[in-house]
Amino acid sequence: MATLAPTIPLIGRAAELETLRAAWRRATASEPGEAAAVVVAGDAGIGKTRLVSELAREVREEGGRVLVGHCLGLGQAAPPYLPVLEILTQAREVSASAAEVAAELGEADLAGDQVRFFDGVQGVLRRAAADAPVLVVVEDLHWSDPSTRDLLLFLLSRLGTGRLLLLLTYRTDDLNRAHPLRPWLASVARMPGVERLEVEPFRRSDAMAFVRALLGDGDTDEELVRDVATRSEGNAFFAEELTSAVDNGRAELSDVLASVLLDRIERLSPQAQRVVRAAAIVGQRDLWASSLERLAASDVVGLDAATVESALRELVQSHVLVVTDDGGFAFRHALLREAVLGDLLPGEASRLHAAYVPVLKEEQPQGWLAAMSFHALRAGQPATALRAHLDAAAEASAAAAHGDALDHLENALQLWSGVPDPEVVAGADELAVTLRACDEAIASGRTDRALSYARACVAMADDVGSVEQRAGARRRLAKLSYSNGDWREAERLIAQAWSLLEDQPATPERAWVLSTMSFGDATQDRRKLAEQAIAEARAVGAPGPEADALISLAFLLQHDGDVDGAMARLEEARDKAAASGADDTELRAYFNMAMLRYDHGDLAAAHAHALAGNRVAERRGRSWAGYGRELRWLLDIIEVGLGRFTDVVERTTAALGAAPHTSRSDLYAARALASCWLGDWQRVDEDVAAIAPLETVAQQIIPGGVVAPIAGHAIAASWLWRGQYEDVDRALTQAMEDPPYPDDLAQIRVGAMLLAARAELARRSGGDPEVLAGIAAMLDRVEEVYRIGVPRGKEAGPEAKLWLARARAEAARATGDDPDLWRAVVDAAGFGERPHQAVARWRLGEALLVQGDESGADELLRAHKEAREMSIAPLQAAVEATARRFRVRVAGVVPSGGDVLTPRERSVLELVARGMTNRAVGAELFISEKTVSVHLTRVMAKLGATSRTEAVAIAMSRGLI
Repeated sequence: MATLAPTIPLIGRAAELETLRAAWRRATASEPGEAAAVVVAGDAGIGKTRLVSELAREVREEGGRVLVGHCLGLGQAAPPYLPVLEILTQAREVSASAAEVAAELGEADLAGDQVRFFDGVQGVLRRAAADAPVLVVVEDLHWSDPSTRDLLLFLLSRLGTGRLLLLLTYRTDDLNRAHPLRPWLASVARMPGVERLEVEPFRRSDAMAFVRALLGDGDTDEELVRDVATRSEGNAFFAEELTSAVDNGRAELSDVLASVLLDRIERLSPQAQRVVRAAAIVGQRDLWASSLERLAASDVVGLDAATVESALRELVQSHVLVVTDDGGFAFRHALLREAVLGDLLPGEASRLHAAYVPVLKEEQPQGWLAAMSFHALRAGQPATALRAHLDAAAEASAAAAHGDALDHLENALQLWSGVPDPEVVAGADELAVTLRACDEAIASGRTDRALSYARACVAMADDVGSVEQRAGARRRLAKLSYSNGDWREAERLIAQAWSLLEDQPATPERAWVLSTMSFGDATQDRRKLAEQAIAEARAVGAPGPEADALISLAFLLQHDGDVDGAMARLEEARDKAAASGADDTELRAYFNMAMLRYDHGDLAAAHAHALAGNRVAERRGRSWAGYGRELRWLLDIIEVGLGRFTDVVERTTAALGAAPHTSRSDLYAARALASCWLGDWQRVDEDVAAIAPLETVAQQIIPGGVVAPIAGHAIAASWLWRGQYEDVDRALTQAMEDPPYPDDLAQIRVGAMLLAARAELARRSGGDPEVLAGIAAMLDRVEEVYRIGVPRGKEAGPEAKLWLARARAEAARATGDDPDLWRAVVDAAGFGERPHQAVARWRLGEALLVQGDESGADELLRAHKEAREMSIAPLQAAVEATARRFRVRVAGVVPSGGDVLTPRERSVLELVARGMTNRAVGAELFISEKTVSVHLTRVMAKLGATSRTEAVAIAMSRGLI
């Protein structure tokens, strides 16, 4: 059930509320005060009343008085001064002195002596403001009577002194050109002390936050949230009404909202109502003027050009339609159109749709094919709709709008069985259309739909398809299986495809099958397949499969150690794929170019290729599909390695709003990893939890794919920084117990992190033999994986060597500090992994200082500089704590001094500064969690802090830790 808007916190109105607060402060800052006024404008339902109510609540809490008057929509029947009399009644109740002045205002003054009455009202307000600051609110000025407007004009022209603020609200969408409030507003705009505040629709992010709050904790369906935020267009009342009428996951127009919207339509002239019904059929946006006029002039609507023009003018002046920049029209609000459409009788709607189809076909405005498919279907013309859907799909695909193309093809397939002779209408058979749908699903990143269509294609091709179609369907399904990590199924399918074409002459499809068969392990058989695919593709002039096979050949050359040869093949493949329109193959080339450079430690070149590939993916509409998706996460990983964490956070945050559901986990994982380095633990926990429970993700750090390793690394690394060593030990031990592939080099990285946690546990336990034995066994396991693991190149790359060096250094920390091992880590990270190199410098500096080698101070200083440059907050805090421990002066950090904190309190706070929990601090210092809490309570009292975080910040600024 939706929550009522007044019961949730004010959302998205911080700037507007601050404007009102500032006006209130100016009016009441000093005696006798300086009266002021704010005219608050905005569409109906936009949130004016809620905004004003929030200020009124604050005024009451501060001891001020709030007087509220309401104008009522009674038209000519509205009695004069209705809101003013309401305010006077309230003034009598809250102020005895104001009541005395009000008592002097008799019926004669109200009815006759207007000046005396105006002066009396001003006197009442000033007398009330003399006792306490007063906020006067007059709501809905668009319904105000002439007498009230005259009185308010009098008050605003004589604001003068007094602790008084007037807030006057009105609806902008109720003001047509002849509305009597227009000249009144023009007069007010020129007055000193009067300010205007326009309340705009919610921004997209605020609209979504508002909808989430309305739905409550139990109903956070993000698809529903986006739907309501989009359709409400930032209007709070519309959003509230839509959420109140949710049915089966769809927000419907509530009866209340439909009545409110249709009330505006029913006030129009009959001719304008006929035109607005035609406009509702034409659409919400881009109501092309000529198309709308032609529809209105059709036999169904039956209006002449002059009448149509007059009706359009009325619709614009009544704020039903607005004129667009290109001279067309649009509904002022999308829900107005929904309400009008919902009010049409079925036959009436069908006739209007049918009348609009020939108009579209003749005028052919932008997007006419998609529009015609829609209108033809609703006019009962399925054959016309089928042809239009297929043409619209081709148009969308050419514009890289693959999601739209898929929608059109799916609609065409749904219509297929209901159209006589669909092959004649479509110019293709159902299998060909289904294959197109499969390709567009792949291109749009809808892997689930692509798999469904690919399986359907295999079955359909076996029934009615040619040998090539049967092979092609299996090849598509095999590639999807490869992408999903189901290699056994992929191998089975591609073998079937080859058995169908093995005895056939060379064709592009046969070259594609050969190229797909060359995927997999780096063997001579795979190389022969790749070379055969290249030869056959060249023979039949098929650059797409040729480029695909060149990429496979490049991988095999890389494995043999021919890096230059591999890069040359990849560049050739990229260019051929681009020239032939083989989009995913082009992106595959970019991905492998970036990976080749990354594998060999050239992060700058890898970054350039990944960035270029991402830009191509965006232009091709494939950012969330196939290798476009792979390039996105690869760019994030490279930038994390370069220390560009903020860039990753900003890019992934921006992308989350547009990402399909299937790709959001990628973004959460990458943002969590970058946030870990920044020390934003809350975001790390939230992003990882959005994927799966934290420990589950950490335990799945090895099993392949993309999301689990990245997110698992993020949460495990954050636990290391936060001192949650037991959590790391438990989760990563589970992950290392039964990896899917015993030779997976990822075990080196996971093993190093596990050794870091066990080293800390060993130091705490004073060298527990069981813990030390576990460390030795894990280091042996890491060394073995490094020996037998299968790298992409001829030998393990710089990243594997870095983590191996880290594993050895962490294992040694269990019993002491070995500077040589940490120096080896620093050297191993020299290929460009800045964050890991900075961490290694910190550990190297610490190890040197433990042994009395003062050169360790230089390493600490350099680590601190790098941590600050990259904004690695946890590393910066750790280096500073180490520097204080060894009395090393670090720029901007005052050495520990003074007797404010006891040694134990300082030790506790230093560990808290490293991100440790109370439990972790207690384990480190061999004290109970409760004792840690007591120490922190004393520290906060001594420093005047209200939280652990504030205590750390104060202590660091004073040089106490």
